[in-house]
Amino acid sequence: MSLFLPACNLDKLPEGSISTENAFKSHDDALKHRNGLYTILRALQYGAYTQVAEMQSDMFNASQNFGNDGGDVHGLQNTLPGSQYVSALWAGYYSAIAQINNFLEKAPLVRENATSEEQKQIDGYIAEAHYMRAYMYSNLAKYFVQDYEDTDSEWGIPLVEDYNIEATPSRASVHRIYNFIMDELNEAGKISANSNTTSESVNKNAVAALKSKMYLLTHQYDSAYSVAKSLFDNSSYPLDRVDTVFRNGWRLDNTREDIFRLDARITELGMGTYSRFMEWQSGSKKYQPHWIPTQKFVNLYEDPKSVDDGSITYKDFRKDAFLSDTSKDVVRVAGKDYRVYFLKKFPGNPALFTDKETNYMHKPKVARIAEQYLIGAEALFEKGDEAGSREVLNRLREARGASPTAETGDAYKQVLQDEWAREMVGEGVLIECLKRWKVGFIGRTPQVEEAVMVSDDFTRLNCSYGTTNFDHLTLPIPINDLRTNTNLKQSPWW
Repeated sequence: MSLFLPACNLDKLPEGSISTENAFKSHDDALKHRNGLYTILRALQYGAYTQVAEMQSDMFNASQNFGNDGGDVHGLQNTLPGSQYVSALWAGYYSAIAQINNFLEKAPLVRENATSEEQKQIDGYIAEAHYMRAYMYSNLAKYFVQDYEDTDSEWGIPLVEDYNIEATPSRASVHRIYNFIMDELNEAGKISANSNTTSESVNKNAVAALKSKMYLLTHQYDSAYSVAKSLFDNSSYPLDRVDTVFRNGWRLDNTREDIFRLDARITELGMGTYSRFMEWQSGSKKYQPHWIPTQKFVNLYEDPKSVDDGSITYKDFRKDAFLSDTSKDVVRVAGKDYRVYFLKKFPGNPALFTDKETNYMHKPKVARIAEQYLIGAEALFEKGDEAGSREVLNRLREARGASPTAETGDAYKQVLQDEWAREMVGEGVLIECLKRWKVGFIGRTPQVEEAVMVSDDFTRLNCSYGTTNFDHLTLPIPINDLRTNTNLKQSPWW
C-alpha cells in the first residue's frame, strides 16, 4: 500500500480522467490527459474539500439531524487520525498530484515530435498542470500544515514531484512546501492564455489569484498587495452592487466577479455539493440541514441603517443572499419545526438540475475577485498602512450594501477579520484564517439551542489560541498512511 491509496469514495478516478496505462504518444493524447486533469480538479471542489474547514470553525453548529457525520471533525477530537474525512482529503489531493505528475513527465516527450502549433498548445497544458499541482499542495497545506512562520518547521507534508505510486516519502519542511508552491505558480505563469473575463480554464489571472494568497500566507505583504491590486483594479472583474444581481450570480453562476470558474454540465457534473447545509425535503417542503449557522455568524451582518439625514440606507445584502428567509423557509429538526437561518449560498443552479428538485450542483468558483480585496486589505494592514487597508475594505463593504467602517486599531482589525467570514463563508477558507491570525474561538453559540447538538466538544468547545484544540485545527496524517509508509511521522500535536 502506498501514499496514494485512495480512500472513501475516491477509490476510482473521476469520470473523464485517463488511466496511466493508456497510450500517451500524440498531441491528441496530451489533450485528453489535460482534459482529464480538469475533470479531477472539478471533482475536488466543494463537498468535503471545502466543508471540513467550515465544520471545524465557529460559524456552524451540528444540528440534531447530522447523525454524527463529521462529529470528530467538528469536535476536533483525538479520533481524527482515523476519520474518513481526513483520509478523503489526503487521498483526494495526493491522488490528483499523482495524475498531474504523470502528465508532467509524459507531456514533454510528446512535445518533441509535435508540430510548432501543437508545441505551443502543449506548453499551455504543461503550465495548467503546474497551476493544478500548486493548487493541490496549497489545499494540503491549508488542512495539514500549521501556519507559516518565519522560522522553518520540519512538520510539513510529503513533497512528491515524480510519478511513483509506490513512493513512501517523508515530510518536507513547511518552507520547502511553500517554496515549491510558488515555484509551481511561476511555471504556471508562463501560460499564454490571459482573458480579462471569467475563465473556465487556467489563465494568468487565475495564477495571480492563487499567488497573492500564497504571498499573504508567507508574510510577503508587499507582493500580496501588489498582485491582489492588479486584479481588483482590473475593471473586467467588477463587484456586484445590486442585491438581485449578486444573488443571481451565486444561483445561476453568471457573475462577472469570478476570475476562474470551472465549467459544469448536466452530462458532466462530478463535483461535491453543499446539500448537508440545506437538505431540502420535497415531501414535507421543509429543510433538514445537518449544519446550522451559529448566532455569532448571523450577527456578523449589520442591521439595515440610515445615515443621520436619512439620505442613504445601508443594508448588507449578503445576509439575504447567503442565508435562508426565516419568514418562508421552515427547518425541520428532530421532528420539530424552527425558524432559524441556514446557509443558502449554494442552492443549486437550475441549469444543472437533473430533475425538478435541486441537486445542489454549481459551476465551481475556484477564484473570485472579492477575495482579492480581502487579501489586499489584510496585506496593507500587516504592512502598517491601516488607512489604505480600510479604503480597500470599504470598497468591498460598500459594494455589498454595508456601511463603510471608520474603526481604527484593534477594532478595525476585528472588522477586517469578520469581513472574511461575511464574504467567504462556506468556501473553505476560514480555518486558514484562524490559524493565520492565531485567534481561535471559545464556544459556538447556537441560534436555538434545542435544534443543535449541545456538548463540551461542540457548542462549548474551547479552541482558543494555545490550546490543544487550536492545534487540532491542523489535521493529522491519516492513520492508514502512517501504517503503510514508515517514513511518515505523525504531527507532534497529535
